[in-house]
Amino acid sequence: MNKNWIDVSVDLSPELPTWPGDPTLSISKFHDMSKGAVANVSQLSLSAHTGTHMDSPFHFFNDKVTMSAWTPEVSMGKCKVFEVKDKVSITAKELKTFDIQKGDNIIIKTFNSSYEWFKKPFNENFVHFAEDGAAYIAEKKIQFVGIDYLSVGGPKNGIEVHHHILGAGIWIVEGLYLKDIAPGEYEFICLPVKIKGADGAPSRVLMRKI
Repeated sequence: MNKNWIDVSVDLSPELPTWPGDPTLSISKFHDMSKGAVANVSQLSLSAHTGTHMDSPFHFFNDKVTMSAWTPEVSMGKCKVFEVKDKVSITAKELKTFDIQKGDNIIIKTFNSSYEWFKKPFNENFVHFAEDGAAYIAEKKIQFVGIDYLSVGGPKNGIEVHHHILGAGIWIVEGLYLKDIAPGEYEFICLPVKIKGADGAPSRVLMRKI
């Protein structure tokens, strides 16, 4: 693989924070060679929305598509990275200063990537979309949006934000770590685990500066 690719997904590990009320991640040895087994076999228990993961529109809408509708065109190709300076939320006012066009794939870097959030307890004050920011990108009819924490919406507006974005048919990747990513244009690859009929799926995300 080209050395210029940067992995912006986080490790799946038991220390990962999870959304309050969601299943926590558990990794255990089902078969263990140190205990006489002929091979090591790990057993995983986790939410489809653990760590770096994609949301399908089905996540909040029973009548919209599941992860089975994902195709490579959804989350592979070119994307634009914008860095939001507001340490509270991603607002329409700030988004309007960026060059966001219909059909774009965009990834938003925030203050969340200034620390290793994936090694800390859940932070309810993470930077997330304000409702007007979510409505704005829905109006722009982009194809895909990414963010550097577990959700595009916060604890108080998560439903409304997801409704705006997923309701517009926009696919989401959450749980990125963008410390080494500067604003600009990139090639990106976001590959969700192939889970039939799922509302979301853990994903591996790679980026390379154009």
